Amino acid sequence: YAFSLVGGELIAIGREVSASIGVGVASAGITEGEMGLLFRNGALAVEASGAVAINIAGLGSVSASQVLIAYNESGEELLGETLVIGDLSYEFQFIPASTGFLAVSVLGMEATFADTIYLRGNFGFSADDSTGELIVVGSEIDAGLAAGGFEAGVVGASFGWIVAPDGTSALEAMGDLRVIIP
Repeated sequence: YAFSLVGGELIAIGREVSASIGVGVASAGITEGEMGLLFRNGALAVEASGAVAINIAGLGSVSASQVLIAYNESGEELLGETLVIGDLSYEFQFIPASTGFLAVSVLGMEATFADTIYLRGNFGFSADDSTGELIVVGSEIDAGLAAGGFEAGVVGASFGWIVAPDGTSALEAMGDLRVIIP
């Protein structure tokens, strides 16, 4: 980590960081990542990117092309702003103007459950402290069951999933039907 305090702005840049949001037995975030933090005018903005780190009961293998965690309470759009401390720099990739933005964005995710259920697509994760639930939404999702050459599911779907604090969950995907019968 590197820290700088100049003109009332606190800047931090980190390498090899881990960060996640979660409740109960479920979490989503990054590992082996990098992050930028900016505290300006009494408001915090932080973003981290790295390898996917998702922990949900029953989840098998997970991969993703891009994972970002972002928090912004500044009200400023920081997309493209670059933080610099000595040799280190971090450019914000996904910080919209907001005073209460918190999100985990996972693009190009591929996940399996019990070696037969698959999920592929772009996902957003949020944690609800009041209910203890992890909420997952998705777009351009392929989801289904595959075993022994047989496959049934949906493609190009919208997706919703709620994971309760005890690990139980409810999932729904709505899209075009895909069935393969060997």
